[in-house]
Amino acid sequence: MKKRLSPTSKHRNGFTLLEVLLSAVILAASLAALGQLISNGTTAGIRSQRQTEAAIRCQSKLDELLAGVEVLRTVSETPFADSSRWLWNAEVQATSASLRRVTVSVRNADSTSVDFTLTRLVRVPRVGRAA
Repeated sequence: MKKRLSPTSKHRNGFTLLEVLLSAVILAASLAALGQLISNGTTAGIRSQRQTEAAIRCQSKLDELLAGVEVLRTVSETPFADSSRWLWNAEVQATSASLRRVTVSVRNADSTSVDFTLTRLVRVPRVGRAA
């Protein structure tokens, strides 16, 4: 003789509504966390790229000043010849009779903060001195 199952003890195939809702909430939270990680990674990558470009531009401008390509004098907010998005400042201070402190700062025109600064002490040759 076969035993009949009561309506409350039936075996059900599939998921309950609670299980489906819980898995949807977990999936949404996971996607939100992944989206935030991607956003943070992109922001850090852009910041790193800008910082690297600022460092290269700053070193290049300091080299131009030291090599005599640019006049060794104080200037401010001067755009680079190849990109008006980048501005450079140079400050030349006499520290002694034969030394000058040259500080070059580079920043992106879209930003108010200084992105990179280099300082170098430069020996100024004396003109008219016998060798």
